[in-house]
Amino acid sequence: MTGPNRLAEPGGAARRAKFRVPRLRRSSVARTALLARLEAAAADCVFVGVVAPAGFGKTTLLVQFADAVAAPDRVVWVSLDADDDDPIGFIASLVEAVEALDLRWRESPRSAWWGRD
Repeated sequence: MTGPNRLAEPGGAARRAKFRVPRLRRSSVARTALLARLEAAAADCVFVGVVAPAGFGKTTLLVQFADAVAAPDRVVWVSLDADDDDPIGFIASLVEAVEALDLRWRESPRSAWWGRD
């Protein structure tokens, strides 16, 4: 299958890449002050938003944060794309990402979202 629908295939290569933390470029500049602010905010809050215009280093900062956390197995990543414009698809992506944390669910997140019309 080609095109955007290939992302809907559970377990497809493009689908797995959606949940993988990107690699940090060797030429990346360490944003130590911003990283410290992000770490402090994450310690005090359940949700932290990083907002800036395109090209301002949001992804780089978040990759550095993911690399620096004490429990990297508790980090989940979702790369957003056009399919996430749909609220159901967006929530399904978030639920699929947190599946890796092995949380206790009342029902399987995949059965709740995949296969719905």
